[in-house]
Amino acid sequence: MFTYQFHSYVYTSVADVLDLLSLINCYVAFTVYVLTSSTYRETLVELLTRTVRCDWEGQKSKANSRAVSRKNSPAAAITPAAVRRAHKAREEAAEEIEKRVVAAAVNIEEGAKL
Repeated sequence: MFTYQFHSYVYTSVADVLDLLSLINCYVAFTVYVLTSSTYRETLVELLTRTVRCDWEGQKSKANSRAVSRKNSPAAAITPAAVRRAHKAREEAAEEIEKRVVAAAVNIEEGAKL
């Protein structure tokens, strides 16, 4: 049986049923995910509320919309003081590395002079 024959005899007779089954599958899969996965529900609610909030407030920038986070989100723990501490720690680490590099360079130069 050739492709054209298959299409005309088989597919056209069951096309409506296949399309209906495909649509039912989409709706059932969505419903199953919503009913069984709390992570999926939380993400869906966050996505929908973020979208509604952005539309409602006049299309705020992406940075502002990402700033709205859930209570238990790791991003909620980031405060200006925490950012300052992180910058200070990074600067101190960079200074320590620079000191070690300079000391190693001095040791190499002294070793080369001997």
